[in-house]
Amino acid sequence: MNSLNDPQISARISYLHKQAKGDEQRWQARKAAQESQPKSSEPDPLIRLGEFYIPVSEDEGHLLYMLARARNAQLIVEFGASFGISTLYLAAAARDSGGKLITTEVHPEKCAALRDSF
Repeated sequence: MNSLNDPQISARISYLHKQAKGDEQRWQARKAAQESQPKSSEPDPLIRLGEFYIPVSEDEGHLLYMLARARNAQLIVEFGASFGISTLYLAAAARDSGGKLITTEVHPEKCAALRDSF
């Protein structure tokens, strides 16, 4: 079984990879906005990163999946899910191994997006 072939999972991964491609435009917009603001009003770095995907590539995602499957991983722990691209690859591996995935994310908007994905 390869859960990456599940239509719902593959559709969501494709959607997230497509959305992540907009990071360059979001970064340029954020940079321009910051340059026009006084240094004292600069937000916390964690908050600034909330709109960015910080994704793994499709090849990296497949590698994560294959490594977890090769180990027959029963418990996978991920620190920093971002918008969930790597999380979906790891969750598919955990599902196929009969294991489970525990993931974390500190940014509130990213947590909301993760809930929508899962």
